[in-house]
Amino acid sequence: MEKLAEKKIEMSGVTEEMYDAFILIYILCFFNLMFFVAQIIQMVFLKKLDRKFEFPTLSFFSDCVLFVASIINIDWIRKNISKDLDHTGLSEEEIFFRKVANFNVIVDYKFEYLLAIMISCLIFKVLDLIQFSADIGPLVKIVGKMLGDFLNFFILYAILVIMFAVVGNLNFIFYLDEYTGLFESCETVLDASVGNYDFTLFD
Repeated sequence: MEKLAEKKIEMSGVTEEMYDAFILIYILCFFNLMFFVAQIIQMVFLKKLDRKFEFPTLSFFSDCVLFVASIINIDWIRKNISKDLDHTGLSEEEIFFRKVANFNVIVDYKFEYLLAIMISCLIFKVLDLIQFSADIGPLVKIVGKMLGDFLNFFILYAILVIMFAVVGNLNFIFYLDEYTGLFESCETVLDASVGNYDFTLFD
């Protein structure tokens, strides 16, 4: 019983942290909506001033995707996270179990994909904003001009990884668990390329 009580207290703390985190995400989503609204206001004012609005830009596209993802997130959290928590007369234990049930229902890979899309768009937005900084702006421009070189390096790196993964898979498929499939072989080669490799596998 004591272990059960300790486990319940631990789960209660984690549940409250997750609930607070989702509420924070819910609030931040409203701020994300402002980016797209600012784009629309800028477009309207530039049209009134008879000035050309560059469309579509990467910033506009990322703000649009962030706007849609934030709306979906807001609707999702409002309908699911706080579901059945506003009833009167609920005890703390009942609220706890309802929160746990809500998390088990909605926190899945779909929500992770949605957050990944939002984070990617926010990275583009941050890069778009910091280019106006006198200190960091030139670095962003330099990195932007190096994207072609990064792409060439990535293509060569991917070819080498796949090549070594195929060779390792053909040679060690029946001897090592790390090379039982092409995906596992690619993971092993990627780990080896960054120095994380156990040479005792071949002992």
